[in-house]
Amino acid sequence: MLKSGSGVVMRVERRWLVLAASTISFAAALGFVRFGYSLTLPAMQAGLGLSSAQVGLIAGCSHAAYLLCSIPAGVLTTRFGPRRVVTGELLGAALGMGLTALAGGVPLLIVGQAIAGASIAAVIVPALSASPGWFAPASWGLATGVVTAGGGLGFVVSGVLVPALLQLDPVDGWRSAWLGLLIVVAVIALVSYGLLRDPPRLGTRPPLGESLRAVARLSRIWQLGCIFLLYGFAYITYGTFSSGHLVLGRGLSTAQAGQLWALGGVAGIPGPLLAGYAADRFGHRPTLVVLYAVQGAGLLMLGLGDGWGWYAASSTLYGLTVWSFAGVISAACGMVAGPKLASAGVALGVTLMSVGQMIGPIIGGLLADPSGSYAMAFAIASAADLAGVIAVPLIRLPRRHDPGST
Repeated sequence: MLKSGSGVVMRVERRWLVLAASTISFAAALGFVRFGYSLTLPAMQAGLGLSSAQVGLIAGCSHAAYLLCSIPAGVLTTRFGPRRVVTGELLGAALGMGLTALAGGVPLLIVGQAIAGASIAAVIVPALSASPGWFAPASWGLATGVVTAGGGLGFVVSGVLVPALLQLDPVDGWRSAWLGLLIVVAVIALVSYGLLRDPPRLGTRPPLGESLRAVARLSRIWQLGCIFLLYGFAYITYGTFSSGHLVLGRGLSTAQAGQLWALGGVAGIPGPLLAGYAADRFGHRPTLVVLYAVQGAGLLMLGLGDGWGWYAASSTLYGLTVWSFAGVISAACGMVAGPKLASAGVALGVTLMSVGQMIGPIIGGLLADPSGSYAMAFAIASAADLAGVIAVPLIRLPRRHDPGST
């Protein structure tokens, strides 16, 4: 770092470019690919005559593919670096979106969403583990919060874009929506390829088997993964069924549901930044307790409330918290595992989170009543948040990097 002034400037500029690329990649993976399903769900369900159990099954298959690919995503990132992995898998997600747009029934929907789910696992893991390679440990929480704020940005864009595309055709507008999102994701893939670089501070990467074994021996990674599982169950239940609940169960229009979705996206931009600052300043444990309590309240408001004020408050609380968990927990995983093993540590945590997000839609779909109400599913998801409030104080989470932990 004590090179010429120009060399230092180049290093500083590069880390911010990498952070920007990680942010828009995260926005594409979650704001467009994952929750594109949620926004198009009412129109797809009506156009193809799908039952609530079928839409839950399709989402569950997507999350199962995500689960199966979370550990391989960490392995691929450790072996090939984030640039090639993120770019390739964003293009893979675009393929899955294209198949979804062409689907005429459940089988092809499952294939398309499974490809999309598997692909975004290999985008999210390197995006969440970028900070340890480019920033000092004291800033990992805030830097990862910037990345996850991309989810809020994706919410805002998709909340405006998808309803507009749905209105192009009362029957098949959802196909146009998927194709529109596909184009956005493909463009982001190309931009990310131009901006991303391998971290300069990692040096020689450890052998793949060694890194996985080392991370698997860290009990605090498993503890973080278990509380991540509770988050996965709760957040995906809201994210998958909120639009269907509001449109089919509460009688809102698609445009109104999109407005609420965009409202959550606006709240989701500062939320991760505030959570990341709080984790760096006050510690991960108190920050997570607040996040679980706030998200649980948002779920109850959506399930039990009836009126625009309730829906707006619920969307705001959900937006403030939904991307914040990933930043705080991933930063904690990076502190426990260390910079060289950060991708493997985050991958293990994300794998356990994926278990929760795989079963959430399946249970929610089965619990939905014929009217389209998902109130019971939201109540159970809020109970998972309550379990998080109780569990977090019982585990030991790091406040700063501990070199001996690796």
